Amino acid sequence: MRLDATRCAPEAARDSRFDATEPATMRNGSTLAVFTLFGLVAGGCKTLDATPDAGPVLPPDATLTEVFSEDRFFEGPLWSPKEGKLYFTAFGKDGQQILRLEKPGVVHVWMDKTEGINGTHRARDGRMLAAQVYGHRVLALTLGGPSPRDVATLAHDPAWNQPNDVTQAPNGDIYFTDPNFKYNAASAVYRLRATPADRPPSALSSEPERIITDMAIPNGLVVANDGQTLYVADSFHKHWRAYPIADDGAVGPGRVIFDPPTDNRDDPDGMTIDEPG
Repeated sequence: MRLDATRCAPEAARDSRFDATEPATMRNGSTLAVFTLFGLVAGGCKTLDATPDAGPVLPPDATLTEVFSEDRFFEGPLWSPKEGKLYFTAFGKDGQQILRLEKPGVVHVWMDKTEGINGTHRARDGRMLAAQVYGHRVLALTLGGPSPRDVATLAHDPAWNQPNDVTQAPNGDIYFTDPNFKYNAASAVYRLRATPADRPPSALSSEPERIITDMAIPNGLVVANDGQTLYVADSFHKHWRAYPIADDGAVGPGRVIFDPPTDNRDDPDGMTIDEPG
C-alpha cells in the first residue's frame, strides 16, 4: 500500500478551514493555482510510502506545471477520463463554483452557486460525488456537457456541520467527513450503505450511519483499492489514521499511520491512492 499524503500546494492554499456559517474569503489576497504534476516536486513535499518496492509515484524527471491561476481558493480536483478534462471547485468572495479546465489558462464555469461544494470523487458509475458545505448535502452529478445533469441528493441533514470530503468503496458504500472546524468537536465520518445488487447501482440506503466520532477534525478521506481500509486525515492533530473496514462496511478502531516529525504543521487535507495502491 502506498498512500499519497503529499501536500504540494502553495502555502496560502494549504489551509482549508472555513466556517460553514460564513462565505469563504480570500487568503491574504494570494493567487491560488491549479497545478499538473508531471513528476516529483522537490522541497517540502512528503509522501507516506508503506511499500518501498512499489516504485516511484511519478518519473523522477517529471516537472510541476501551472495550468490555471486565479485569485480564488481551489479544492476538490476530479479527473474525467471520458472527457480528458479536469474539474475542480472554487471558493471566492463572490460565491462558489465548479470549474472545468478546457485547456491551460482557460476554464468553463460548469456549475455556479454550488452552496459550497468542496471535496469531490468520481463514483464507480462515472458520476461526480460531491460534499456540499453550506447546503449540508452529499450529491451525485452527471459529468459532461455545459452544466451538470441529473443532480441527485444522496443525503441531506441541516444539522450537519459542513460535509467536507467524500469517497466511495469498491462495494459501492460512500463515506464522507463532517468536520467542525470552529469548535474541534462534534465532528464525524458517515457511511451511506450501498443497496443490494438487484437495485440500481446509484441507489443508497436513506439514512447515513455515523461511524467515526473519535477524530477532532476529519478532513480528506479515501478507501483502499481492496476496500479493506478507510484512511482519514485529521486537520487538528495533523496526522492520518487508518480504520479497518469489515465485510459489512462497518469500521473498526483506527490507528495513526502517519504523523510527520516536521516543524511544518499545516493541515492535512485531501488525498488519493494510485493504481498500485
